[in-house]
Amino acid sequence: MKIQILLLSFILSTLSCASISEIYDTKNQKFITIDEIPQYLPAQGFFILGEFHAQKPIQNAQAQLIRSLQKSSSNNFDLAWEFLNHPEQNYINTKLLQLREREISTQQFLIQTAGKSNLAYAPIIEILHSPHSHLRALNISRSIKQKVIQDGLGSIDPQLVPDFHYNGGASYYKRFQAAMGNHVPANKLEAYFTAQCLTDSVMAQQLNKSSSDRTYAIIGSFHTDFFQGTVERLKLLTNDPIVTFKFVLHEDPQKENYINGHQEYGAYADYIIFTK
Repeated sequence: MKIQILLLSFILSTLSCASISEIYDTKNQKFITIDEIPQYLPAQGFFILGEFHAQKPIQNAQAQLIRSLQKSSSNNFDLAWEFLNHPEQNYINTKLLQLREREISTQQFLIQTAGKSNLAYAPIIEILHSPHSHLRALNISRSIKQKVIQDGLGSIDPQLVPDFHYNGGASYYKRFQAAMGNHVPANKLEAYFTAQCLTDSVMAQQLNKSSSDRTYAIIGSFHTDFFQGTVERLKLLTNDPIVTFKFVLHEDPQKENYINGHQEYGAYADYIIFTK
């Protein structure tokens, strides 16, 4: 027990080291501070936090942003996470209750829901102790996606496929093709792309079920960059404001590119957040 407490203390202490070093407003083309950003944001809507997975400074900064924005709001909010599968929502709710009752630690919650490889997300999960918060699972299992890749979309339960599902456009496919490189055989690329787009559709569908004033979504930035993927689909489902953020390490060699935007695809997000 003592070891677990020490581990948890170490994980949570990283939050105090979180430092959002810069925030760039791509629309107004200027830098703003963490204290200024609330005045630029709507009182309600979807806040899409595009990330690079399992990088402690980035997850710390995401937690820092959410806490900062919620300081000025007592409204209910959803925390939605790509790494949780929505068919397991009841199980996740049970574990969340155990976490809030201090029956399990934050570390145990993560291990039992998202897996031990995701302990970097501890500062974000700690936010769920707020009585105003809810946790929403967004994804479907890896095994279902593998089934789609191997046997096609028609091979899975139709209830897992949103009615509005579609494969993304040419620019999204071009980005996907470049990202995959030689990691998959050329004759399977379309199948992998279908699984990618199914993930986007499912996450948008689950996000749209939120009834809270604000929803903070922790999603890999490939799904959110350039307002494509999950963001594009969510815009079809709701008239509520959607604000996108891209979290990047301060020392990332592509920093200037994130600020200036892509020559072909435009701005990566509404706000680029750099963290140390």
